[in-house]
Amino acid sequence: MKTNKLYIFLITGLILFMQFNSQRLSAISKEKNDVKIKSSMCQNGYYGPNCTQCNCSKHGMCDDGINGTGVCICKPHWFGEICNIPECRPKCINGQCTVVNNHKNDDEHNNHDDKDDSHDDRSICKCNENWAGRACDIPTNLCAGVVCTAQDQCHNAGTCDPATGTCSNPPAANGSACDDGNACTQSDTCQNGVCTEGNPVTCDASGTCDPQTGACPTNNPDIDGDGILNSIDNCPTTPNPTQADHDNDGIGDACDSTNNLDLDGDGILNSVDNCPFAPNPTQTDSDNDGLGDACDPINDSNPDIDSDGVPNNNDNCPTTPNPTQADHDNDGIGDACDSTNDLDLDGDGILNSVDNCPFTPNPSQADSDNDGIGDACDS
Repeated sequence: MKTNKLYIFLITGLILFMQFNSQRLSAISKEKNDVKIKSSMCQNGYYGPNCTQCNCSKHGMCDDGINGTGVCICKPHWFGEICNIPECRPKCINGQCTVVNNHKNDDEHNNHDDKDDSHDDRSICKCNENWAGRACDIPTNLCAGVVCTAQDQCHNAGTCDPATGTCSNPPAANGSACDDGNACTQSDTCQNGVCTEGNPVTCDASGTCDPQTGACPTNNPDIDGDGILNSIDNCPTTPNPTQADHDNDGIGDACDSTNNLDLDGDGILNSVDNCPFAPNPTQTDSDNDGLGDACDPINDSNPDIDSDGVPNNNDNCPTTPNPTQADHDNDGIGDACDSTNDLDLDGDGILNSVDNCPFTPNPSQADSDNDGIGDACDS
């Protein structure tokens, strides 16, 4: 009986001892976990208040530590959530960088060793249409991206030749409207690919059309100022006060380009003929004054050709009598033969050619004795 009681006592004590030790070990374990969680730092590669393990590949750096976010910061030329996707190199020129997944299944991806780059994805260039090559920089169609436009207003837009990448240049239809940039031409049209002027603006003898504005200058009745109105002037833009026209072609000698021919038919061109209007084929010039004998009024054989009593060599009008040698404008040419006398030397408003007192003002042209010499100068 005493043996059984002792046995029961020992068993009961052992049970109580084991319960006590179990509670003590649980308390110690809890205390250790609390200390780890409350620690101010996590080991490298762990982040957050619970020190969660980072998941970056070897191409990235984890934002770890107790205050870290666990975000992977990728090295140059890598991207992706865990920095396992490389950039396309060389860079895609005519295409897009596309990721090629190396993983067989998601479980393998989620359970692989992050430091092992055998699970890294790849990137390749996916080329746009008509391009090839690693960088999509090799054209497969030379007309890709080529836009053919009309080269000018007299050509139409052409088409691209895929073999050469060049555009054709077809001309516009003849008669198509265009503008040659000259305001003095009207109704310009394309002819065989060239803009051709249409109807020109015609100005009178006062001047020529301004190509910038298409306007004619203000009319001037005597544009060359030679005293001859434009409407009757045989050289309207070149002074020709005597209206000399030796070839009688209606174009005055002063502006007649045909005067460079041989008007007198002596075989000597006018430009070098010492008598351009009188035949002098031998170009004889006895007095060596530059004027051939055939047309030289001053010849030693007749010292006073106009018989005005003044020797030819001293006469300011050698072929026109001017005995007083009057020369009111002092130009060395006597009044009797001075073509400028067709102007108004005395300033009375009457041209010399019709003035009854050309050298004395007589605006009323009074001539009491009707002798043709005005009262102002009639002695």
